[in-house]
Order: sequence, then C-alpha cells, then structure tokens
Amino acid sequence: MPVAGKDEPDGKEGETSFACRELGPRAFKESGVSAKRWQGTKPMTFEINHLVPELWCSDFNESLAFYTEKLGFEIVQQRGDDPHAYLAFQGAQIMLAHWTFDGRWEPWFPAPIERPFGRGINFQFMIDDVQGVHDRIVANGVEPFLALHTSTIWRTDRMDDRKQFMVLDPDGYLLRFSETASHRPIEPADIEALNTAYGTTG
Repeated sequence: MPVAGKDEPDGKEGETSFACRELGPRAFKESGVSAKRWQGTKPMTFEINHLVPELWCSDFNESLAFYTEKLGFEIVQQRGDDPHAYLAFQGAQIMLAHWTFDGRWEPWFPAPIERPFGRGINFQFMIDDVQGVHDRIVANGVEPFLALHTSTIWRTDRMDDRKQFMVLDPDGYLLRFSETASHRPIEPADIEALNTAYGTTG
C-alpha cells in the first residue's frame, strides 16, 4: 500500500487523482502516517498536469506564504506540517518543498545550490486578467522584477501580443505571468524581422 500523500499514480487510465485519493484517517494510520498529520488534509481530486515543477525552498513557510498570500496560489495538497505542498493557479501547478540534509532524504541536486535558485530558467504562467493579477500582487507589496509590458511573440500559426510581467520569489525563482491580449496572422515582414534578429532563414 503506498504511503498516503506521495505523488504516485494509481495506474488507472483516466483517473484524476493520486493513489491516496480516497484515503481517510484510518488508512493514514495503517500506512504509518499519524492522525495529527492527516488533520487539515483534503483528498486530492484534481487532475495532475503532465509537467509539474518542484521548487526547493530555503524557507518553506516563507515561500508558502508568498505564493498563497501574495500571489494568490491555492494549496491543493499538504499533509499536516509536512514541508511539501502542491499549489495551483489558473490551471498551472507547482510543488514547493524543503528537506533537511540529515542523510535520511537527499533531493536530486546534481551540485550544491545557492541563491538565487533557478538560474537560467523562468516559469511562464499563461493566465486570464494579467492586469488584475499584476495590480493585486503589487498591492500585496511585491515589486515586479520586470514591469508590466506588451511583447509581440511569434507562434507557428500566428503573432501574439502578450501582456506580461515577472516577479522573483523569496529564493529567486523567476515567475512570468502572461496573457495573450490580441493576435494576428503572420506577415512576411514578421518572418524577415525574426530572421534578422536570430540569424535564421525561412
């Protein structure tokens, strides 16, 4: 029997939850998880995305408060005071986690990490009402790393005008919130500009 709360699929095609979906306090007790850690946990009934980044946090509680209270993410799974939480925001999903390096559990780090974390990557969240999200986040005291602006983005089927902004989380992970404000067909001038900018042809 899998330990409740671990993100292992139950193997049934079309299921939208983990193996622990219907587990209650009794099942948690039988699996070795204390009743105290069960309290406050709700069964997982949402569908897991195909890609879910798991972000290691130097201070779990600080990061959890930042994502939920400042940015507006929802906690969809957390077991008691376990420093691991599954968060959702307008269809996007991430995990936050922190472990003590005591030899019992070692995260999969190819090398020691130091802040800012997540160098070389940014996480894009395609959302609705980016202006409203921006204004709420700023009102909550978060200063954007990159101010709200509109960029023209090439897609294989069209050109998008994306309204977007970026923020840094407490550990330096870069988060980009973006919304397609409008779009239009690709024109020859767009291809020429892209080829000039990126040294490509076609």
